[in-house]
Amino acid sequence: MKENRLGDYLDHMRQASADALTFVEGLSKEEFFDDKRTQQAVIMSLIIIGEAATKIMDRYGEFATQNTQVPWRSMRAIALLTATSISILMWCGIRFRQRCLSY
Repeated sequence: MKENRLGDYLDHMRQASADALTFVEGLSKEEFFDDKRTQQAVIMSLIIIGEAATKIMDRYGEFATQNTQVPWRSMRAIALLTATSISILMWCGIRFRQRCLSY
């Protein structure tokens, strides 16, 4: 019997959303852009939200279909783009360091 994890995924989304809001609470836009640690924390929250949305869409499609007010596809896309961007930046950083070390 398959365990129902829908509640867990929704809780993950709620918690990650609350965390992201807490991370930026009281920060101006400029302060946020100057604070890499907070940026990374918010990015991780977005990835968590998107991953949970993806699991809900894939495993509980009927629930997602019944809750059209939630931008499921957009959340999945943000997580995918964020994770892909991080991977590309990491690869570029590794390549850059390798070139620097080889000179």
